[in-house]
Amino acid sequence: MKGILKFILFLEIVLLCSCVNDENRSGAFGGMSLHLSANSSVTDVTTRSSEEVLPSIQDFSISVLQGDKVQASWDKLSDYDEDTTFPVGSYTLKAFYGDIEKEGFDSPYYEGTTDFNIRGGETTPVETTCKLANTKISIEYTDDFKQYFKTYSSTVQAELGSEVSFSSGETRAAYVKPGRISVKLTFTKVNGGLSPTTVEVATIEEALAQHHYHLQMNVDAGKAMLSIVFDRVTEVRPITLDISDKALNIKPPYFTLTGFEKTSNDGNQWDGNPIESNQLSALLTSLGGFTKCILRTTSPNLPDWPEEGFNLAALTPEDQALLDKSGVKLIGFGINQDQMGIINFTGLIPNLNITDNNDTHLFYLSATSTYGKQSEDYVLNITTPKNFMLLPTDPVKMKSKEVTIPVKLKEGNPQNIKLYYRYYGVMTLINNTVITPIEGKEGYYNIKASGIDMGVVAKDFQAEYNGLKSAIVSVAVIIPSYSVILEPFHVWSYTAEMTIVPEYAEDMSNVMSAIEAYISLNGSTWTKVDAKDLKLDATTGKAVISGLTPGTTYYFRTTCDDGTTYSIPVMQVTESVIQLPDFTQGWGKTIFSGTINKGGKYNHSSFWGDNRFDTTNLTALDFDENESWATVNEKTVPISGVKNTWYMIPSSMKQSNGILMRNVAWTVATSDPPSRNAIGASTLNDLTPPTHGHHSAGKLFLGSYSYNHSTNVEIYNEGISFTSRPIKLKGTYTYVANNDQGGIVTVIVENREGGQTLKLAEGSEVLTATSSQKDFTVDLTYNTMFEKKATHLRVMFASSSNASNTQSVEDSKIKTTDNKGEAISTGSELYIDKNIILEYK
Repeated sequence: MKGILKFILFLEIVLLCSCVNDENRSGAFGGMSLHLSANSSVTDVTTRSSEEVLPSIQDFSISVLQGDKVQASWDKLSDYDEDTTFPVGSYTLKAFYGDIEKEGFDSPYYEGTTDFNIRGGETTPVETTCKLANTKISIEYTDDFKQYFKTYSSTVQAELGSEVSFSSGETRAAYVKPGRISVKLTFTKVNGGLSPTTVEVATIEEALAQHHYHLQMNVDAGKAMLSIVFDRVTEVRPITLDISDKALNIKPPYFTLTGFEKTSNDGNQWDGNPIESNQLSALLTSLGGFTKCILRTTSPNLPDWPEEGFNLAALTPEDQALLDKSGVKLIGFGINQDQMGIINFTGLIPNLNITDNNDTHLFYLSATSTYGKQSEDYVLNITTPKNFMLLPTDPVKMKSKEVTIPVKLKEGNPQNIKLYYRYYGVMTLINNTVITPIEGKEGYYNIKASGIDMGVVAKDFQAEYNGLKSAIVSVAVIIPSYSVILEPFHVWSYTAEMTIVPEYAEDMSNVMSAIEAYISLNGSTWTKVDAKDLKLDATTGKAVISGLTPGTTYYFRTTCDDGTTYSIPVMQVTESVIQLPDFTQGWGKTIFSGTINKGGKYNHSSFWGDNRFDTTNLTALDFDENESWATVNEKTVPISGVKNTWYMIPSSMKQSNGILMRNVAWTVATSDPPSRNAIGASTLNDLTPPTHGHHSAGKLFLGSYSYNHSTNVEIYNEGISFTSRPIKLKGTYTYVANNDQGGIVTVIVENREGGQTLKLAEGSEVLTATSSQKDFTVDLTYNTMFEKKATHLRVMFASSSNASNTQSVEDSKIKTTDNKGEAISTGSELYIDKNIILEYK
């Protein structure tokens, strides 16, 4: 068979030594004939081919074992002593080459074992085949990958092994221990910084011995995605990893430990003592989420735990059952896991015993983010409690009057145990206690204490036995389950309106009476919201946080038990404080500029024949098309008809610090206005005004406008894109009334999504007559029925409260007065100062 070398060594050993008689030699001892072969076959997990070069059979080591005890061994097969005999019995032959603990290149480890029996006076044939006991790993990089990175290298590490480094030019395969294998990549981008980045790019969960894994790394530069292939499944659907600058700059996962003290300056080793700490836990924080959180132990008290540990981010039901059985409690892991998780070891303590005078138990923690970033490795050393201790107990209901706590007392009279709890900061003896044994657990008892008030926060308890005090145990209070709703439309520029929803409606008052809110700018450092900035409504469950900074990303969370537990953080962004553009800028569009007639013809002197028009220069401006503001000057200054001051008049005019709007009459005329051809001198005042075709209010509004004088079709496109929600518009104005109640300002906030327009808020103010500048305020009240963010803002100023977007309405309602001397017809005038302000609180 190809790939199999076979060496047969025949050994017939029937004599022990010359001092042993023939009867003993033939009856008490025996020999063996040894057939040893090495199998070089390697299963490739991709479609690539692989060949393994075998070491010489003569270099294999052999041992004969009885149980775990080595009876005889030879470093090399060539050193085998053919005169060796074995007493009658059961044995195991082990043949091997290399060292399983030595991982790296050119370090294969072959092993084969066979059980056999030695019978007196007989030669037993023993045959074993040695197979590769390592996992074989090779790494290749595509050309696209090589061009994307300035420097790169990889490391491969088995779960229980050491790291093997692959330089960028390494083409050899490495040999590592089977099991879970982690692959990391260290690189600097061609267009990146100088500091290298290390990420975990792949994990082979159950790598097998005698298997060859070819890892291929490729980069899609357009998407900044790294892809990894190592088996037939990933050939079809590669593992992909975001290697954009944003993803690589996210902080690696880290653990915050409670009840542990760091014991090493050059490592991440921590000691936890249940006697001194009432809680032992680890809080995992991983911005962007996590894909792995490995927890393993070497404790002899947890033999059911897998050697490679648990991945808390992907627990099987069987794994969860083992953790529950051991007393480890998890929060934030599982289907809805996000960026944080808690591992509580407190309930594990009763299951840790002193074994062989060893009272320490080691636990190992590490985590990997969704971006491949890996935390430091944490080593937690938990010391076994002694023979007397108060044990953790289940939480009790809020404001409960009694509690039952288990206690461990291996020797002595349990009725001598006294129980204390912290009452207003002082450990106070509880007089009403009943102590009963726990069935099936010798040396364990329940202490039922009554006549106390657990309140709404955890209480500290301590037991005392003949002067010996136990560690303090904190008994948690069950705060009613609730959820926090904070949608984007609940977040404004300076405030965020959370809604607290208890699981049961009757718990609302209890929850709201204890609720506290916290905010963070990064999801890790939290600040408690001051009471003056937190407004609570126990009826509706509203919790409004004020004092926020506009345009800022915040994380929000709440607690009902003084910070023992927190709601899942919610990230939202406050709206920016945006002001309206300056409407005194951008008047770059010229509607008309030139000399026009002023009124009708009249006789300018006493002589006959001096009948002519007065003339004047008219310049009518409007906003550029790309500006946010618009007027209706395009309508009131028609350029298609007779050009005369009676017919062409700007309704909105820029002034140094504001805009003047006025009611005007205008006409698309085909003939000159009435004239006077009388003997003797006349003036404009002697002429009859023409009949006016139209009346319009002067307007200034956000959006765009067009008017077609040929078809008399006007189009208002009101509103600009605007993603903040103001609550007031303030400014100053003056107003000269002429047959008008006043000018008007209207503000509307809209959501234009999904093919519909929703009016989120609207406010208007009539601007009454005033000769001196006067302040105005438009209040905006938002419709709570629409749970939407703003997409557009409309603001309209008009010189008359009768203004309309329909010309026929304005023709009947807008009033003007003829000014014969100026040959124009105007009405009320509204001046708006440019210093208008949108307020957001």
